[in-house]
Amino acid sequence: MKLWEKQTTALDRRIEAFTIGRDRELDIALAPYDVRASIAHAQMLGECGIIPADHAAQLVAQLQHITEQIEAGRFRIADGIEDVHSQLELELINALGTIGENIHTARSRNDQVLTALALLIRDRISQTTRQIAAFAESMLSWAQKHRRILMPGMTHMQAAMPTTFGLWMLAFAESLLEDIAFFDPVARLTDKNPLGTAAGYGSSFPIDRRRTAALLGFSQIVASPAAAQLLRGKLERAVAFALASVSATLARLALDVGEHALRAVELSQLRNEIADREITLWAVLSQSLVTEQTAQTLG
Repeated sequence: MKLWEKQTTALDRRIEAFTIGRDRELDIALAPYDVRASIAHAQMLGECGIIPADHAAQLVAQLQHITEQIEAGRFRIADGIEDVHSQLELELINALGTIGENIHTARSRNDQVLTALALLIRDRISQTTRQIAAFAESMLSWAQKHRRILMPGMTHMQAAMPTTFGLWMLAFAESLLEDIAFFDPVARLTDKNPLGTAAGYGSSFPIDRRRTAALLGFSQIVASPAAAQLLRGKLERAVAFALASVSATLARLALDVGEHALRAVELSQLRNEIADREITLWAVLSQSLVTEQTAQTLG
């Protein structure tokens, strides 16, 4: 039975299969981040005396074991289990019994998902920006190495002025480095800890949200629990906007490469045509010269 199901509701399984799609497969990407957040949560619950310290220690140990399963590629979401979060709790309950149920104390599925998503996005944008910076560095090296190679500068898709490969490549390197700045708002949004905001109205337990923030590497907390729920979709939009800027730069680069490649083919064809005509012209001239010399010789 799913968390959202009621005993009076009977969802058609075909509709469920269609709407769920690849959810379980994609949810696996959240697993390591959900476990990290759960470890911090369990540790905080024990430190605050909300659950017994030995229970917290058992939860942390079992969660670390699940981390090893994830890293080894053995963690799976079973058929009939709604998502990675439900699977994680099921694993804890199967291993620890009622102690495993403590992991859901003082948190909701809402802040659980938001925290795992923030951790995942923070990790992925760090990887992405490093890769963009490395690519831009390579472009700068290419620009320096081939700075004296001449090429046509294009405007309105026509060759307009002579320029160099170095200047052209430098432009895209600079643009990509500027695109990295679009990830700054994402980094700020994902640097706030939503864990402990529960379903949007906080928790009646005496939790320490700053403690989980410190354990997870957040520099601050989402001050208003209700504001945490407003992050839904905002994180994704911020990431999409930043990626769109990078994509636009790469699209322009691809367009330029294609345009120059086409221009190179046209120049090659023109060069071949000129060469063919030069050979033909030389043959005609040679024949004319021979004929003229022969006529003079014969008088």
